Amino acid sequence: MSRKVKFLHTADVHLGTPLQGFSGATRQIETSLLEASFVAWERICDAALAYGVDFVLMAGDLYHREARSVKAARCLREQVQRLEKAGIMVYAVYGNHDPLGEREELLDMPENFHAFSAEGPDFHTFRHDGVPLARVFGISYRSRRESRRLHAMLQPPDGAVVNIGLLHTALDPENRNYSPCSIQDLLDQEYMHYWALGHVHQPRVVKGGVPVIAYPGTPQGRHPGELGVGGCLLVELALDKDPDIKFVPISPYVWQEIDLSIAERMNGEILNVSDVEQLLQAKAEEMLEDPRAY
Repeated sequence: MSRKVKFLHTADVHLGTPLQGFSGATRQIETSLLEASFVAWERICDAALAYGVDFVLMAGDLYHREARSVKAARCLREQVQRLEKAGIMVYAVYGNHDPLGEREELLDMPENFHAFSAEGPDFHTFRHDGVPLARVFGISYRSRRESRRLHAMLQPPDGAVVNIGLLHTALDPENRNYSPCSIQDLLDQEYMHYWALGHVHQPRVVKGGVPVIAYPGTPQGRHPGELGVGGCLLVELALDKDPDIKFVPISPYVWQEIDLSIAERMNGEILNVSDVEQLLQAKAEEMLEDPRAY
């Protein structure tokens, strides 16, 4: 019986992106929204430590913009350093929001951080007590539009260990902006056990079994159009067992659509805009008191 590998699969962290949709918010709320992506990344690393994973996969768009900010780079490094102390590796590819090109990280990264280049495919072997247990294959975007069929470059030599493909793609064979490929293309890739995808912001296990094809979604929705709880995937893989995949909630803020009738006002009829504001305020306070009800 082979030893299982346990890892967190995340993507589209978009470090440094502010949440959109709160025009006129108080300074305190604005500050909190600016920090949301950093808090989400910290929570991902909290989860990695709590679950005792072997490694963390980051499937593109670590940063929100091609020009990484020093603050975002520092946040990435500080959390990776926490994982380094626990012996947890981090494997990453860069996507359309943070294409690698000839760029490198602004800050020196710890030795447990392995970012795949954009020049050609590469793989890293994860070992436990010197025994190889998994290979992680990856290649980063060269520019914001990536027409190369990156998946075809990720070719495991055999199935002797768990093979994982790290890929940022829209999973659309006709879309030449985001590494075109289809589900069947991934299924046809021999010896791959898990396709760790990024780019789609809603969590989705496209295919279970072997190979798994999965998106973890973004850990923090960036605007009201990205509804629901964001998170990452906790995965356990072994050659002789069915994959075990669990969704781990992460997002510090959750976007929701709530239907509210003006007939719900408790103290009489709605007469003006101020009455509407009071109704919204009352509903917000109710949600804060019992968020699980929503």
